[in-house]
Amino acid sequence: YSVAASTIVYEYQQSASEKKRKEAEAAAEEERRLEANKALEQRQCEQLDMLNKRITLLDEQLWALRQAQAAHRAAERARGERAAAQGWWRWFGSSSNVNEKGEG
Repeated sequence: YSVAASTIVYEYQQSASEKKRKEAEAAAEEERRLEANKALEQRQCEQLDMLNKRITLLDEQLWALRQAQAAHRAAERARGERAAAQGWWRWFGSSSNVNEKGEG
């Protein structure tokens, strides 16, 4: 019986140490997984910050382009109004003696 008891104790200790080893491996794997997730989350936060900055920059550029376009349209409109006011006299000024003030 002593041999059988020794065998049982030996196998129990082997199975307990195997179980502890597997638990340690599982804990290490979980730790690696958590670290990888943390690194991924950090990288995603950095990318979101970069994208937010890019969106802000593009929004500012768009606003500046719209302002320039509005100024250009206003200048074109003013130029067109001046040309329309003077254009009537230009048509007749070249073929008759009427000057730009309508005298003549």
